Amino acid sequence: MYSQYVGPVDIAIKAICKNYTFSELYEIAALCNVLRCNIRSVYPKIDFQQYMVVWDNVFMPVSPIIANCNIVIMWSNALNEKNAREANNGTWSPNHFVPLIPAGIHNDSNNDDQSTSLGVTPEKRAFKNNTVTQIRIPEFQSSPSRRFRSKDSIENNFTQPIISDAMDKEKNDKKEQRQNRLEKKREQSGSSRRNETEEQHRLRLEKNREQTQSSRTNELEEKRQIRLEQQRKRTQTNRVKKKLGKTDA
Repeated sequence: MYSQYVGPVDIAIKAICKNYTFSELYEIAALCNVLRCNIRSVYPKIDFQQYMVVWDNVFMPVSPIIANCNIVIMWSNALNEKNAREANNGTWSPNHFVPLIPAGIHNDSNNDDQSTSLGVTPEKRAFKNNTVTQIRIPEFQSSPSRRFRSKDSIENNFTQPIISDAMDKEKNDKKEQRQNRLEKKREQSGSSRRNETEEQHRLRLEKNREQTQSSRTNELEEKRQIRLEQQRKRTQTNRVKKKLGKTDA
């Protein structure tokens, strides 16, 4: 039923069986039949291309199964948009989807008769570890020519996920620890030099001079070996040329 949009079944099954691969459209189509429901797949208008229209679609169970409910899901990424682009060569792409729940379910005092329609994108909240996390609400236009996100929508509706804040904090902590470690090492080195006696100071300088001289000697020897090798190659080449000249004569 959906092979004309999402590819051959055998290839899709192989991809689904691999670990750490994100859900494909075939899995959504399969869920329609298992759950006996219509699934509205909402794809954010981020880097949207025409071939992505099939992802922003309604999937229904095959006959003779009759759907008895509607489910709305949205494709998303565990990282915020900036980090997701950095991890994917500048292109945003989803790695999972989340259920979309109408606000009326959580706040009956606002509007008791609020319901979810397959043609309209409801307000969204994602639940992770019993914590409510706000996610961006993209603009879904009815006209295909207007399938682009607006700059104002990005700035006003985007909230960074908690996981991104944790990653940034971890990076900053590691950077601060490294700076503290280097600073402590410099202080220890400076303290050792201040406390060393004149004899220790003389021995340290002498050791440094010996190390420098040894490095230079090794470098000179290496250059000498290279020069001798090049000279041997030239001599061998000249001998071959002389032999060839005698043969021609």
